[in-house]
Amino acid sequence: MAKEKKECAKCGKSHYCDEHHILPKEIFGEGETRSLCKTCHDEYHRFLGYKFTRRKNAQPEEFYLKNWVLWIATITILGLFLFFAS
Repeated sequence: MAKEKKECAKCGKSHYCDEHHILPKEIFGEGETRSLCKTCHDEYHRFLGYKFTRRKNAQPEEFYLKNWVLWIATITILGLFLFFAS
């Protein structure tokens, strides 16, 4: 079955998208996903450290949890900054 184009949840453009797990699958198991184009998906994984988010280079659960918490904290702080700056 051929892939269909979908709207990327990040950039909003129509692409052949990957399903990206919102919460790290290694820690939280199967869960909610979002469609991300290859560019946005790769950008996200580079932010967390791409090679460490793939099964063949798997790290201990604490590593993923620490990076996930850091990511959530960064987004929260950035959001608060933007909220109070406007």
